[in-house]
Amino acid sequence: MTSLERLTYTNRLRGLPAKQKGLFALGMLGLTFFTHVPVQMMIFIWMGIWIVVYARIPIPFYLKMTGMISLFLLMSLPMLVVHVVPLDEQSLVQDDSMGGWAIGDWFLYLSEQGLEQGGTVFVRSLAAVSCLLFLVLTTPFAEIMQLLRKIGCPTMITEILLVMYRFIFSFWMSAEQQWIAIQARGGERRFRSMGFLIANLFQKTLIRYRQLSLGLAARGFTGEIRVYQRPSKPVSKRYLLESMMGVLVLLVLDWYLRGS
Repeated sequence: MTSLERLTYTNRLRGLPAKQKGLFALGMLGLTFFTHVPVQMMIFIWMGIWIVVYARIPIPFYLKMTGMISLFLLMSLPMLVVHVVPLDEQSLVQDDSMGGWAIGDWFLYLSEQGLEQGGTVFVRSLAAVSCLLFLVLTTPFAEIMQLLRKIGCPTMITEILLVMYRFIFSFWMSAEQQWIAIQARGGERRFRSMGFLIANLFQKTLIRYRQLSLGLAARGFTGEIRVYQRPSKPVSKRYLLESMMGVLVLLVLDWYLRGS
């Protein structure tokens, strides 16, 4: 069992119905698409409180997850911030330019409008990801599958998600184990070791796929993967009231920002 799976089964919000957590996460996700940037920042902070304080997810683990996601988001921002125009059109972008460089017949510059747009996209994406992290870190994947099926998600999509979910962790563990083995055997040439690792992982992935196919066939697979369904628990009135009050506060704040 991976650290993520262990946390989904042992966190303090484990006993809440998956439907309640799913509706709350989707509701907050919807708010991130039409609210202002300050409200989106508050959504990110509030979801972090639910994850760290209420669910008791370890802070280092949560910071590691958000850090990796933030790094991925930052890598996509240069496409919005850096603009390129022909050199003879440099005068047309002087008001938007925050500095630039002439490279051949082209002018490369930092866009003030692009920087503002990139910041908006970054904050909104981070707020949206925090909503999904709340659901992923507090709910076992089997219950998320049940929730998706209840809202009408096609069975094929949920099964593909389940297989991908299992293979991601199997792939990661295999890569980590093989890399440690390569280093223990004196793998000092990084590129050669990396090539060997990739080739070996491809072979092991095919083997795991065959094992999965044979295992499903041996268990009488009929085209639908069935998972254990826990008896539904009553909705927590305390968390329901608190979530509704929080959403109301966010809506009022966004309304105030629109009017000001």
